[in-house]
Amino acid sequence: HLFIAHDGGFQILDFLGKKVKCNGLAEGLVSGPVSDFDVKGDVLWLLFGKTPISISWKQVEEENPRLNLVLDSVMVLEKKMPEGDAHHLSFRQNRLEFFLDFRSIKFEEEAKILYRLSGYDEKWQQNEVSEPSVLFKSLPPGSYQFEAKIQYREIESDAIRIQIFIASPFWKAWWFIAIII
Repeated sequence: HLFIAHDGGFQILDFLGKKVKCNGLAEGLVSGPVSDFDVKGDVLWLLFGKTPISISWKQVEEENPRLNLVLDSVMVLEKKMPEGDAHHLSFRQNRLEFFLDFRSIKFEEEAKILYRLSGYDEKWQQNEVSEPSVLFKSLPPGSYQFEAKIQYREIESDAIRIQIFIASPFWKAWWFIAIII
């Protein structure tokens, strides 16, 4: 294994370059850079300034954190939208706010919320988990899919999704235009 100490903690890589473990503040290490380390038998010793910390090699085995992101609610014109996977809204119901809930205090410091609204902007945007709402003030008529997921270091959770359809105003419908012509 290759051990790498840095300002945010330490990483352990195997000889193929695969990251086996990354430890930092989220895993309970004290803040500050690792100034030295040593491996003795089954124990990894880290030195943070003058503070030594020992970690059993068994605790360093690879683990994947559970990253749970929940869509708490969706507000349409500041009214809660009923739960469901797909929603049809009128052209006036174009102000949407999505409230997300990341349920992991342990990984909160390094986790980010990634989100996008397909059909409006295909690029993933990023929020801190301390800012768990996403507001779209005035969406044009169209079909959209809101997606959100958690990113913690190089790991991403599964995305949550909700379909939204905002209808065009009646005066833009073909039948209305045909009547007035």
